[in-house]
Amino acid sequence: MTCVMGYKLSPLRGYGRKRKGPLELLHPRLGHRPEEQLIRFHHGWGTGIRNEFGLWKGNKELLADCHAEHPDDASMVIIQAVWERLQKASK
Repeated sequence: MTCVMGYKLSPLRGYGRKRKGPLELLHPRLGHRPEEQLIRFHHGWGTGIRNEFGLWKGNKELLADCHAEHPDDASMVIIQAVWERLQKASK
């Protein structure tokens, strides 16, 4: 089991299947979406990011690293960063 941004991701199970890494597991849902659709992840995954990383509790270091003043904005910066990494990995 792999942990990515507070989410426990287990690889697909089955005979003859290669274990997938965390970015590959996110890829079908996130990697193939155009950038303008990333907002669709705001409530589900974004909520998990905000809660897990304590953005609502004042995680000032992470807010500063994301160049954001509001937890909603910081979670979208993180989602955007993962999306960008997936775009690079798929090329």
